[in-house]
Amino acid sequence: TDRYRLSRMVYKYIDCVIHPVKLQGGFLVPLEASAANRPVVVSPECSCSDIITKHALGMVAYTDDEWLSMLIELSDGCDYSCNREWIRDNLTWRKFREGVEKVLEDIT
Repeated sequence: TDRYRLSRMVYKYIDCVIHPVKLQGGFLVPLEASAANRPVVVSPECSCSDIITKHALGMVAYTDDEWLSMLIELSDGCDYSCNREWIRDNLTWRKFREGVEKVLEDIT
């Protein structure tokens, strides 16, 4: 799709995604960046922080010191890799549709 091609073009120029969101949406950017194998650091308030932690898709910083430490680690060239296969296998429109259909079947 056009969005997929655009994200691949953009993320290849990005070294790291810092997503210090506070009580907002915006979960797609960290997941796209992880899928592009870019380091991701999010706040615990980010709606996908639990997915990022559970499936090793990036890092969650809880304190200012953790933000600083993670950024220093990334800038020092740590060996970063994320679980891109989990994103490929689980975050698809087909899986989303199937989940919505199951919820609708369960309530009817």
